[in-house]
Amino acid sequence: MQMWLERASRFLVWVIGAGIILDIFGIQIGPLVAGLGLFSVAVALGAQDFFKNLIAGILIIGEHRFQPGDRIEVTGELHGIVETIGFRSTVIRTFDTAPMTIPNKDLSDVKVINHGEMINRRINWKINLIYSTSVEQLEAITVNIKKYILDSDDFTSDPELDPVVRVVELGASSIDILIVGYADPMGFAAFNKVKENLIFNIMKIVKDNSSEFAYPSTSLYVESMPN
Repeated sequence: MQMWLERASRFLVWVIGAGIILDIFGIQIGPLVAGLGLFSVAVALGAQDFFKNLIAGILIIGEHRFQPGDRIEVTGELHGIVETIGFRSTVIRTFDTAPMTIPNKDLSDVKVINHGEMINRRINWKINLIYSTSVEQLEAITVNIKKYILDSDDFTSDPELDPVVRVVELGASSIDILIVGYADPMGFAAFNKVKENLIFNIMKIVKDNSSEFAYPSTSLYVESMPN
């Protein structure tokens, strides 16, 4: 908003300055203003998109949808860092470092995910274990995975965000365990390191408890026919 006010103030100063200079040279600005009024109507009719984008930009800033520096995402369309919010368009720097210029009205009419306002990073996985895993093994695996998440510095210690590690489903070819954990806000590379550490520890826990990961499979039974 400060940037917009600076631009508007600069424009206003130029207009007032031009009016004072014309007045000094004895040029009547009244008729000129009246003529500009008629001209502005014609311009407004031909510049409807500009004013739509201008109003959309004001709404984006006024509603605090996002601001420069935020990482935003429109699912399936764009994902990047907001660089500037202009009168007509917003510039997004995508992750391949290329700038993308988008009309403000296109960003005000879609569902925008603002990752910059994220409170916690969440991991929400299902792991699949083979059906030969016993109840005792499942209990040990879930307890050990939850203990790792609670003891690890990678995850938040907020008591309201207690991790979930539970057996949740008997799938077509596996016993499914749900794993939900919360980490503090962090960058993409750091979060992938957290996920990697969790994967390695899950693999170790499953192996230590003599179980295995399942994969989609089909069993075929063949009956012997009498001769």
